Amino acid sequence: MEEQYEIITSFGMFWRKEAIEWNTSPKLLGMQQIGATPVDFYKQLGIYLLYDGREVIYVGRTNDRPLGRMLYEHTIDRMSARWDRFSWFGLLPVSKTGDIGALPDSFKAAKLIPALEAVLIEALEPR
Repeated sequence: MEEQYEIITSFGMFWRKEAIEWNTSPKLLGMQQIGATPVDFYKQLGIYLLYDGREVIYVGRTNDRPLGRMLYEHTIDRMSARWDRFSWFGLLPVSKTGDIGALPDSFKAAKLIPALEAVLIEALEPR
C-alpha cells in the first residue's frame, strides 16, 4: 500500500486480553521489529477494536485518555465480560528508541485515505 504509516505509526493485532496485567496504567508491550527493544504503547492515541473471538463488538478512539487507560476502563465497565482480544492503531510517532511523541497538528487527505483503508482491511479481514 501507499505510505499510510506516516499516519498509522504503530499497531497491534488481536492481542489477548488475558496477556495484559490490567491496572490503571497497564503496560502494553510490543516491538517495532523483531529483536528490537520492547515499547510500552500505553500512551498511544488512535483507534481500537474489542473482539469476542473474531467478531468485532466495539470500536473506540483515544484522544483525551491514552490507549492503555481506555482499554483498562473496558475491563471494569459494562463491556468487561464481553471481549477477549483487542487490536489498536496508533497515530503518535514512535522513535527508534521506543519513545512516543506528540500528535501532529494535521494530516493530509492523500495520506489519511490510504491509512483508513489499511485500518479497515486489517481490522475487518475481508475475504
